[in-house]
Amino acid sequence: MGKIGSRVMHYAIATLIGRELGFQNDAFVLGNLAPDAHQLSSSQLKKHSHFMKNDAEGISYVDHRAFYQKYLAVEKEPFHLGYYVHLVSDSIWLEDVYFKKIKWLPAEIKQEAKRQYYRDFVRLNGMLIDYYPLKLMELRGADH
Repeated sequence: MGKIGSRVMHYAIATLIGRELGFQNDAFVLGNLAPDAHQLSSSQLKKHSHFMKNDAEGISYVDHRAFYQKYLAVEKEPFHLGYYVHLVSDSIWLEDVYFKKIKWLPAEIKQEAKRQYYRDFVRLNGMLIDYYPLKLMELRGADH
């Protein structure tokens, strides 16, 4: 599986949800960015960081419910809430975009469709920053 969404898109989602909920929490934003914090594009690493599972037909999906049960069922820490929002947004992207528009294309067409789709992330990141208006957030340490 390739990249699911841009880091800017995830930052925008975390910022907008934080605004809607009436809080700006560094741990929430960090949690939202955490699943993609690694530089490696290893599918094994992504499988673990995104709680990926395979269904009965072998189709990969984000098991955000398993994450919820493991980290949020008892206590709702902002970092874990942010991480959960990331997983849910990736799950929505997989269901509404990847599976409907890319997954089932013939191999040669699929590679080009994926390349074009991810190129759009780069093109649209600046527009997301301006439209929502996103500001570079200075993350503070635990002592602030």
